[in-house]
Amino acid sequence: MDAFLEQLQLGKEVKMKAAIATATASIGEVLYVQGNYVGVAKKAREAIAIYKEINDYRQLVLTLVVIGDAMTKLSKYDSAFYLYQEALTYVNNHDIM
Repeated sequence: MDAFLEQLQLGKEVKMKAAIATATASIGEVLYVQGNYVGVAKKAREAIAIYKEINDYRQLVLTLVVIGDAMTKLSKYDSAFYLYQEALTYVNNHDIM
């Protein structure tokens, strides 16, 4: 986790949005493994906003799936379904995979 926090700080210092988003999403993935699904949702939403801003649709889709998985773990199936649908929409509308 410390390495991702350092990456996040460095990304902010040099104002590199892609690095900020990647570090933020990675922190969310660590939180997922730790079972902190609410924390995952917060970090993933931060990363998603940046990925949308910089048009990084591949990472956006991957992060939407992670947050969808977290919502499933929280038994928030409607939210998970919406997130998976959003991910599928990006896959269908952009050359991602």
